[in-house]
Amino acid sequence: MLFPLPFWGEGQGEGGHDASVVIPASAACPLPNPLPQVGEGENRVLTLNAKPILPSNQMPLGALPARFRRPRVLIAGCGDVGLRAARALTPRVHVLALVRQAARAPALRALGIAPLRGDLDHAATLRRLAGLATHVIHLAPPPQTGEGDARTAALLRALARRRPPRSLVYGSTSGVYGDCAGAWIGETRSLNPQTARARRRAAAEAQ
Repeated sequence: MLFPLPFWGEGQGEGGHDASVVIPASAACPLPNPLPQVGEGENRVLTLNAKPILPSNQMPLGALPARFRRPRVLIAGCGDVGLRAARALTPRVHVLALVRQAARAPALRALGIAPLRGDLDHAATLRRLAGLATHVIHLAPPPQTGEGDARTAALLRALARRRPPRSLVYGSTSGVYGDCAGAWIGETRSLNPQTARARRRAAAEAQ
């Protein structure tokens, strides 16, 4: 089943001290999950290329025309790191980017990225995402207030409406481990978030 979708665009990043995770052009999908932690700061993820008519994730790839057999990666929060990932992945995969505004659509299309209009703060706008992507890279930050992450919850609910993606990579922060006094840490370390922002990130990871 095919879904014609309008193209929109806008990326979303997050300030602070970020550490980029670079995925080489030779990397094969699915993407590594979990991603390695790199020092301190935010781990962020990737984006991809798409067509105005997109195949459903329900359809076996072998039954599709050749141009639709490449993996389809949806990036939620397509800021600086997302754009770097998109450049590394295209044209080997179709890249889609969830965006809130139309202003960046031309720039994203020029990079081979298909913008899809949607807002993580408004769940009704995410319904079209169900079944579209074989892989998801979630880089959008949590809300500015509160202890949980309603944005991640809304995205997961939308993706679960149909067959879920094969993998979802979430770009979190080393802040979930608390103050480690500059030590190098791994993902097996126990979480110890000490700020509201870090607790929101930890809540997102737990979903």
